[in-house]
Amino acid sequence: MRLPYEPWAIYSAEEVPSSAVGPLLSHMLFLQVCLSDGFGPEQIARAFHCDDNDAAKCRSAVLAAIKLFRAPLMEGRFTTYARPFGGGSVSVMKPSHWEVDDLLPRFSTCSYDPSNPFEANAKPTAWIFADASIEPAILELHRSEYISASDLVDPDESPAQENQASRETVAWEREIGTSQGNVFLRRREVERMTGLGKSSIYERIRDNRFPKPEPIGQGRAVGWRLGDIEKWLDDPQ
Repeated sequence: MRLPYEPWAIYSAEEVPSSAVGPLLSHMLFLQVCLSDGFGPEQIARAFHCDDNDAAKCRSAVLAAIKLFRAPLMEGRFTTYARPFGGGSVSVMKPSHWEVDDLLPRFSTCSYDPSNPFEANAKPTAWIFADASIEPAILELHRSEYISASDLVDPDESPAQENQASRETVAWEREIGTSQGNVFLRRREVERMTGLGKSSIYERIRDNRFPKPEPIGQGRAVGWRLGDIEKWLDDPQ
């Protein structure tokens, strides 16, 4: 049986398999890679077929994301589902089905063989879907791993304390950006400027209707270029 898609092609396909339980596995990987390094579906699709610098950086981001997902998948904190190619009933994947040495083949095709779950390179027979709640779960995982202090303010802090922490962090990040000829904004500033919530922002990023965040300085924090946000505000999508 030939696979419906070549490895990684699913990320740039115009139409992908859908299910009521949630998005295809590719959405999990895309969301994390976009959050961490700003790469989009087209870049993921070519990352393992090209040797240029951008492809190499994207490959590193993909591998880091898969490594980040390993524990939540194996521990059942991220729920995934299997549906046979061509249709059929959807079944919950056991967390133990993720106990394979190499998760890359599954993420490259978003599929696997439920009858042979412990062989990463077994010929796939079923699509893998993520739980409908996976997006906020990944956002929370991302916050704990990548987002800097301005997004980790204690919710019990007073508004004055929270605003002071945000001002200090934003000022530091703007200094970095300005030194390189750019001004960067954190997500909370972007939300205030655009009136969009974080879910709406990342949904638009996924659909290529909003600017992607970029790494700031040498750390793991990410932000949006002020010019990109101003340009989007002139013609919001």
